Amino acid sequence: DYGPGHALDFDGVTDHVTIFDAPTLDITGSVTMESWVKLDGKEGKHDILVKGVEGNRSYSLSTETNSEGRSLFSVATSGNIDAESVTDFILDSNTWYHVAGVIDVTEGTHALYVNGELLNSVVVDGLQGSPLTANNDPLSIGQTSGQLGYFDGNLDEVRLWSAALTGADIAENYRKSLSGSESDLVGYWRFTAGAGEVAYDYSVHGNHGILEGSSGGKVSLVLNTFDID
Repeated sequence: DYGPGHALDFDGVTDHVTIFDAPTLDITGSVTMESWVKLDGKEGKHDILVKGVEGNRSYSLSTETNSEGRSLFSVATSGNIDAESVTDFILDSNTWYHVAGVIDVTEGTHALYVNGELLNSVVVDGLQGSPLTANNDPLSIGQTSGQLGYFDGNLDEVRLWSAALTGADIAENYRKSLSGSESDLVGYWRFTAGAGEVAYDYSVHGNHGILEGSSGGKVSLVLNTFDID
């Protein structure tokens, strides 16, 4: 077990992590994106994980709050097929949640989970049987490459899979640490280091990221306050 460790604290202005393009990140099949999130402020769009730039995203997971104060989650795929799900769930500020977005090209669906529970699943026109379009852009944590959607708050335990995890998979593992050698795991950023400018990928693929931003030129590290076994 390991208790409270480090998370990244994003300022919502310039902070982000850049992971340069690699073959294992150019996913053309199904994708699952996971992260623990804690918002400092709910206004505006908060990008969690994005492959590509605005207008040319292979896959992405974002959240924002609509005018009624409800959480709106967005899972986008190639061609900017963007499925937005407005839910009755509210992501409160200064509270940790686990968020997962699943793009299933076999079923043609986008699914969204919070704390291991399914919030919504939608059928996306044109997605079923269509491969995602890879691009040469970086994978970004905490923003869309091109200086958009900066995340305001903390992110930790970011995971990227080249498969559509089931609800049972997500519920079983979201509070567990991984070995890094799991099948279809292509990125696992734990942010456990207490210093430095590298966000190490603990999967077997070594897709390490660079911490960039306004706090001494990089994102700040803070202690998280949730437990993982």
